[in-house]
Amino acid sequence: MGEAEGGREEVAPPQSLAASQMSNPTQNYAFIDANYLRRAYEDSMRRLLADASWVNIDFVSIKRSLNASKVFYYDAVDEDAADVTERVTRLDAIAALDGFHVRQGTISPKKTQKQVDVQLAVDALLHAFNKNIWHASLIAGDLYFKPLVDALINLGVHVHVFYDPHSAAKRLHRVADIGVPVTLKTFWDWSAVEYQEIHTVPRITRNENDNHPGGIHMVMRS
Repeated sequence: MGEAEGGREEVAPPQSLAASQMSNPTQNYAFIDANYLRRAYEDSMRRLLADASWVNIDFVSIKRSLNASKVFYYDAVDEDAADVTERVTRLDAIAALDGFHVRQGTISPKKTQKQVDVQLAVDALLHAFNKNIWHASLIAGDLYFKPLVDALINLGVHVHVFYDPHSAAKRLHRVADIGVPVTLKTFWDWSAVEYQEIHTVPRITRNENDNHPGGIHMVMRS
């Protein structure tokens, strides 16, 4: 555990949070910006695995690692996109998982998401106002969620922001009670078992003479 700039606490990746995050997991809801999660997952995993895709994400593993009783997943599907059928099928599969709730926005003519961030903020604030949650886990990295985090904290909710250090707005996770950097190892742990079984396991090394990016090696599964 270390001290982030501005005095905000940062913690180890979320696999270690389950025991310490909170005493009552039934009061912990997770809110996921799907577009951000997809981009962060692929950007990180493709540093080592060229075929890495968001379709390999295991959402049950995410729910478990965040110690959440409910997960709200916010996305929008471009009906003109080549992968529209796959995207809709995936959303249906996520919605069918225990404790998961999918909220869909729309895609504007300029191909930007609409209603997604607003719906996420409205839902989170509604649950906070109704005292449904003591703790909120937010997977997001865009600065426009900062007013939401501020408001949740003012309502007495303890907020963890899970973010990709390579892409997230620093002002977002700094205002949270705890900012949790999502590392390559975390994304690996959030990958489906079937995907892990046919690939090697990422490991961080500290060899100063290492030619691999970021000192990262791939270690064969035993």
